[in-house]
Amino acid sequence: MPRLSRNAVLSVRRQRFVAEFMVDGNATQAAIRAGFARGRAATVEGARLLANADVQAALAIAKAARARRLDLSADWVLMQLVSLHAATVEREPETARRCLRDIGDGLGMFVERHEHEFPQLSADERNARVAALLSAGRMRALAAGAIPADAGQNE
Repeated sequence: MPRLSRNAVLSVRRQRFVAEFMVDGNATQAAIRAGFARGRAATVEGARLLANADVQAALAIAKAARARRLDLSADWVLMQLVSLHAATVEREPETARRCLRDIGDGLGMFVERHEHEFPQLSADERNARVAALLSAGRMRALAAGAIPADAGQNE
């Protein structure tokens, strides 16, 4: 389990952020309720706080304590999903499908895939982009002194 760093003592506001985050899992709202920021700044501040190692450790400790209090484990959650799937497979197929997806996610059975779209370029557009990249690379090399200024001019 993560631990707070040796010298870490969370400020009162960071402790409040952790407590507020545990309410609903919303970093923006937790930052607002803890008195860090409002509006767009709260979104940035919430993300910054979530990235802080000591805040992450405090959240892990709080989540583990909540799981112990509620006597919850990943196994228990998966067993509940299996039971829900069995109870809904005939009359609520969409719920049953979601249960199967969540069971698979909980067991790490699926790999997240990302789709990337690349623009289709004509040959002229592609050649122009390549020439621009080559020119930019040559300019950087000249600026760095990696090639002489008159290199390639006699070609």
